[in-house]
Amino acid sequence: MEYKEIQCLCDNAGGDSDENEYSIGPFKLMGADGDILYLFNGLSHKDDGPSYTSFHDNGNIFMLEYKIHGKYHNENGPAYSEYNEDGSIITELYCLNGKLLSLNDYQKQIATKLYW
Repeated sequence: MEYKEIQCLCDNAGGDSDENEYSIGPFKLMGADGDILYLFNGLSHKDDGPSYTSFHDNGNIFMLEYKIHGKYHNENGPAYSEYNEDGSIITELYCLNGKLLSLNDYQKQIATKLYW
């Protein structure tokens, strides 16, 4: 998949316009088919939502991935989800800090915050 940068989400608080300051991102990229990918330091990463979103031809969401520094991680639900064209769920995987968990173990770790 080839992506085009549509937005640099960089914070240039120091006012320096050195291009190297932007080399790690974060960047928001969009694929030719509408897929959206967020990168930071070359890894899939987004703190406040899915780092990757893919769509069916009808515009409905096909896949959502939540990653922090390239590792599957979501404290608010599945870190990986796939959907049918009608929006019904195909797959949901629960992960914290890159570790795949059963729903029961995920809920326990979320309740106790024992995943970092």
